[in-house]
Amino acid sequence: MLNAVCYSASRNLQYKIAMRLFIAIEIPDKIKKIIGEVQSKLKKSGVDSIWTRPEGIHLTLKFLGDVAESKVTEIMARFPVL
Repeated sequence: MLNAVCYSASRNLQYKIAMRLFIAIEIPDKIKKIIGEVQSKLKKSGVDSIWTRPEGIHLTLKFLGDVAESKVTEIMARFPVL
C-alpha cells in the first residue's frame, strides 16, 4: 500500500510549525516479522546500531523534508492512498 504522505514528528522550525514528510510504501506484516527476526539475530551478534521497531518499518520513496503544516493537506491531496 502506498501511504501518500507520512510524517515523523512535528516540530518548531524557525517559529513555524513544520513536519518532516515522506512518501512511503507500507511493507506487509509478514515481511516486517522477518525483518524483526533478522534484527534480533543481529542484536544478539553484537552489531551496534539504533534499531527501528519492525512495526514502524516502511519503504521511503521520496523524502520531502521539513514542510509547513499549512501545506500538508495540499500535498496529501496530490497523493491518494492506493
